[in-house]
Amino acid sequence: MLDQSVPVRVPRLRCPAPPAVHPAVARLEESAIAWMRRFGFIRDSREEEAARRAQFGRLAALTYPHASVEGAQLACDWMIWLFLQDDEYMERAAVAGRPMDYARHTLRCLRVLHDPDAPPGDDPYIRALHELCARTGAQVGPEHYQRFLSGLHEYFTGAGAEVLYLCHREIPSLEEYIALRESSIALRSVMFVLLESGTGCPLPGSRWGTAEIQAVALAASRVNSWINDILSGLRELHWPGAINLITVLARHHGCTPVEAIGKAVEYHDRELDAFLVLSERLRRTSADPHLARYLDGLAAWTRGNRDWSLTCGRYHVDNPDLGVTGPQHFGE
Repeated sequence: MLDQSVPVRVPRLRCPAPPAVHPAVARLEESAIAWMRRFGFIRDSREEEAARRAQFGRLAALTYPHASVEGAQLACDWMIWLFLQDDEYMERAAVAGRPMDYARHTLRCLRVLHDPDAPPGDDPYIRALHELCARTGAQVGPEHYQRFLSGLHEYFTGAGAEVLYLCHREIPSLEEYIALRESSIALRSVMFVLLESGTGCPLPGSRWGTAEIQAVALAASRVNSWINDILSGLRELHWPGAINLITVLARHHGCTPVEAIGKAVEYHDRELDAFLVLSERLRRTSADPHLARYLDGLAAWTRGNRDWSLTCGRYHVDNPDLGVTGPQHFGE
């Protein structure tokens, strides 16, 4: 944990992709608020104010700027669900030493994924997951829906590993953390699948599963993992036991958190360069318009994630509250 008297400068994360925003950004924001209110994630005016400061609708508008309104809204609601259940069942449960909360939550979620006809019960997270799965199945084809469900299984595996590290107050090795983060970020085979369907560029399994497509998707996933870890990690420097790329690199190199921020930026830059090289190679060797749109979408996702992270009320990048030592509702 960083001494609160040590000043931390917000690092500059380069991104050559041009900025873009969905024209229905205001509609997405209001729909996000209505969706959270519907499932009980917003219960009063104070929580609504906090949710609005988080700007989840704007996140979807920035990361899915070329998607249909329905596709961007579906992605928005999935990101909200992932954020909120992560806060509740990973971060807060682990800090309180209750790993069984996560285990039970995961099993309830898996039941929804395996048996969509099972009644969801009263748990708001499970009711919301049930609704999201139904909408996803209706919007994407069967092949992409199964790909998406497999990605969720991968996410729960990585998140479960992180819960155990948090409960034991143990920082994983760098190698362990990279493997964990590739799953817990829920991008390559979760949110990027919605990118395919939302922008009308579905890649068949025979194409999506090739080594070159997986390499570029993994590079984009890692870039966005490091964006998230660096910009959200600035507030977590004051949280005891926090696990992110900064804390992992500080342990790996035996350096200060401030020095580790610079090393984390180097990881981000290397992965960004790899993504750009792989993308350009694919563009040169393929005339497939769906692939070109997919690559454009990955670049837009990266730019949108960075821009939202720098300004949203969830991470407070410019002015983190040093009195907060763990995740709060909507990141407040």
